[in-house]
Amino acid sequence: MTTTPITEPALEGFAHHYADVNGTRLHYVTGGQGEPLVLLPGWPQTWWQFHQVMPALAEHYQVIAVDYRGMGASAKPADGYDKKTMARDVYELVRHLRHEKVNIAGEDIGAMVAYAFAANHPEATNKLAFWEVGHPGEVFNDLRMMPQPGQPHLWWFAFNQVDDLPEKLLAGRYRLLLDHIINLETLDSEVPPRCGGG
Repeated sequence: MTTTPITEPALEGFAHHYADVNGTRLHYVTGGQGEPLVLLPGWPQTWWQFHQVMPALAEHYQVIAVDYRGMGASAKPADGYDKKTMARDVYELVRHLRHEKVNIAGEDIGAMVAYAFAANHPEATNKLAFWEVGHPGEVFNDLRMMPQPGQPHLWWFAFNQVDDLPEKLLAGRYRLLLDHIINLETLDSEVPPRCGGG
């Protein structure tokens, strides 16, 4: 395990590391003791997505929060973004850390990688948790990319498939994209009053 100083934010009780696995370089953050628990973030987030829950989890687990290939401080190779390959990256990281079995949890794309990890490496999977997105299927073919009244549209799916352009347009302005997506996909609603006067 190599530790490399980087510009990632610090989290008390946790350390940043890099490992060369499956032909790529993964950044990961570890802390705590106990059974290993691998955390895989969703798009467009990094390991930092979990920073508020990691200290509590570290009371019971050895937490391993991973930036999978293409995200955060991990390498961004030209290919290998199918979920089976990304799961193999994580599997080889787990082996690099000398773990036989891990608990693995993921959100969004991290959920897809976690599912592929468990499906392709059941011998290395103790428990699996994922949320917000299951493995992609035919339902993705029906998603609209262009705005239509009353219909969800996920234009950034197509935008991010264009070679080189998103990186050039978003350099130094990534926050604009995140704020737009959050404003587009979230709703404000009032919490109804509690019944029974309690």
